[in-house]
Amino acid sequence: KKMHGCRVVQKAFQVSPPDVQLQLAEGLRRGVVDCVKSMHGNHVIQKCIEQMPPDAISFIVEAMEERAEAMSAHVYGCRVVQRLLEHCAPGQLERLVDRILSAVLKLSLDTYGNYVIRQLLDNGRQPEHTQRILAVVRENLLQLGRDRCASNVVEKCIVAASVGEHAPQLAEEKRLLMHALLGNAADDHHCDGADPGRARQPPCVALMEDRFGRYVLLSAIKHGRPDDRLLLWRRLSHSSPAGGPSSSPKSGGAGGGRGGPGTAVLAALQREFGAL
Repeated sequence: KKMHGCRVVQKAFQVSPPDVQLQLAEGLRRGVVDCVKSMHGNHVIQKCIEQMPPDAISFIVEAMEERAEAMSAHVYGCRVVQRLLEHCAPGQLERLVDRILSAVLKLSLDTYGNYVIRQLLDNGRQPEHTQRILAVVRENLLQLGRDRCASNVVEKCIVAASVGEHAPQLAEEKRLLMHALLGNAADDHHCDGADPGRARQPPCVALMEDRFGRYVLLSAIKHGRPDDRLLLWRRLSHSSPAGGPSSSPKSGGAGGGRGGPGTAVLAALQREFGAL
């Protein structure tokens, strides 16, 4: 757990033959959680995961399984969980992943937990895992899309369902996510000039008015289908009485100020579709 000592142990894992690595790992067996919570010790656990065969680090997996949610939300624990997701076989992590997926909403909103959810999306070797995350994101889109941490998870979901390894199997989930972002057909009444007090604001308009939500929209533009982008342009361009979202930085309007993400959203759509 000491700064210099942990570097020595990391180097030992890196250069030692397998039999010596096993002896070193045996000395960590009873103190895995304490090491993970340590500013310096967590690096030793990470190096152990990186350098040893997956079947030799089952004691680390088991220690993390019992505290999957807490470790995923820990400043150092989240790093260890990410290394496990990178280096271990899917069958070895079934219990760990299942417990993480049971806390997707909470972890997505967490300063450290969101990195674990994003790692699952990056290294998800089973499309069912991504489907479960997408379902939670879809049901909580505005809450997650307007959050400093969770908006990154929403962006990663759009990417995973568009160009990820399992994108072909996630076509329906992507369609549902885009539908949740764009809103129902009834929301067009608001876009076409109905009384704002009587019509529900499309989710994409609410995201446009948020400094984190605008980055979600940029991802949707990059990876969305042409008809989705056209509908997004319609909703945003008719979302204010002036015929386009406000760009005043003082008002905090959808434009987000000169050169901000709101400006980039509108510019990208206008380049493709022109003025309506």
